[in-house]
Amino acid sequence: MADDIKKTSPLAKERAKTKKQRAEDIAYTLNHTAVCTATDFIDPYVGNAVQKHLGNKSQLANCWTAEIIGDFGSVPVTIGIQRIFPGFMSRVSELAEPIFHKAFLKGAKHDTAAWAQRHGYSIGSEEYNSRVERIYNYEVQHISQALVWTASSVVLNIASQRLMGNKAPIIHIAAGKIGGAALTAGITVGGRAIFPRKAEQLDKFTSEKILLPLKSKIDKALDLDDDGHHANASKYSRIAHDANWKKRVENDKNGKDQSPNI
Repeated sequence: MADDIKKTSPLAKERAKTKKQRAEDIAYTLNHTAVCTATDFIDPYVGNAVQKHLGNKSQLANCWTAEIIGDFGSVPVTIGIQRIFPGFMSRVSELAEPIFHKAFLKGAKHDTAAWAQRHGYSIGSEEYNSRVERIYNYEVQHISQALVWTASSVVLNIASQRLMGNKAPIIHIAAGKIGGAALTAGITVGGRAIFPRKAEQLDKFTSEKILLPLKSKIDKALDLDDDGHHANASKYSRIAHDANWKKRVENDKNGKDQSPNI
């Protein structure tokens, strides 16, 4: 079964995702954004300091605004790329896995060891190995979202600063932003590596308690829920049928019935 799943194309995997799995993708990105934004308080100071050191004027206010635009603007960009180009995201995860392998595996084993002790399983048991693999795979599969989010955040940040009048050379703006982004991304991804199960639980909580209920309410408000679809389909089908029937009756009365005589 595992081999069959691995052979499945990224596009097929993406299309096969349940609503819950799609919500978890968004939750991962939102939680990553929240943590990065919380630690990003240092980024504007780092970026501004680097730009000043390179001979440019202070742009602290612009740095703060661009930070917010970059952080939250990257959420739809990341989710959009995940949905439209799953093959690209899968490739990013494959390339990143060797870099984060030891950290993710160590975190998965540490977390599972405590879990196994609480539930009476031995280290190396089937239950232990299965849980380690699941936690590890979850982080590896989603690391592409963290990396794409960081990259798009940098691009949006730099573009925003330029649009707001920062005349410093782009390479100077980039140097300041990349330094801060690397620091906060390291803190965020490092935290997930150390506490993988807690991070996954946070993703599940966000998806199950916030995103899915919110989506359900929006669907109902827009009449897009499944029951609404079926009700509307029946409604419009009935209207079309009634209209055709009325026209048929009128044609019969006027002698315009075009149906063939049998």
